[in-house]
Amino acid sequence: MNYNARWFFEQFTSRVTEAKYETMYKMHEAEFTPCVTKEINSIIRDMGLTSQNEYYRIDAIGWKGRYRELSEEKAKKLNLSRHLWDLEIAVEHENSKSDWTDELVKLTHICCPLKVIITYNHCDQRGEVEKNKLAYAAECMKKVRAFNSLPQEKYLIIIGNGAPQNSRNESYNAFDYRGYIYNYDAEGFWEICSVAE
Repeated sequence: MNYNARWFFEQFTSRVTEAKYETMYKMHEAEFTPCVTKEINSIIRDMGLTSQNEYYRIDAIGWKGRYRELSEEKAKKLNLSRHLWDLEIAVEHENSKSDWTDELVKLTHICCPLKVIITYNHCDQRGEVEKNKLAYAAECMKKVRAFNSLPQEKYLIIIGNGAPQNSRNESYNAFDYRGYIYNYDAEGFWEICSVAE
């Protein structure tokens, strides 16, 4: 199976639903993050990877162990443990509507095939405001030296609804997660429904 950004987005949005988590997200935001992390870990395990939390101070990573490719005899002779693994996915979940670009810059420095940021926007600030935020995020990424020195890896940003910026506006009644994949040719994020992979 091809575990790509689109697959991850579909898995995430099918597991983190209003029916399951709406009350917790709206009433107990601090308890929501561990629940989302548990869902992310489950997705990572479904990819056939080992999940781990807070390694590199990243909320969730998935890695594939390969230590059996190393000589056990040689390691014993040198009194060393056999460590060999590949980082395949790094995921950050950020409740702050204004601070998620720090997580994006952090993941820009990490070398792995798929990097995912899950965050939120004010429900009355979607559309054009969200596109402007994504354009700014892409601008930040491109200025990081590591971004240009690493191979072209997949970046997925998932943005869901949060409380309205204007308290007089009606609150949201759906998470409305939207996925955006970084397009290297266009040098920006494209909504996942319009991206051909």
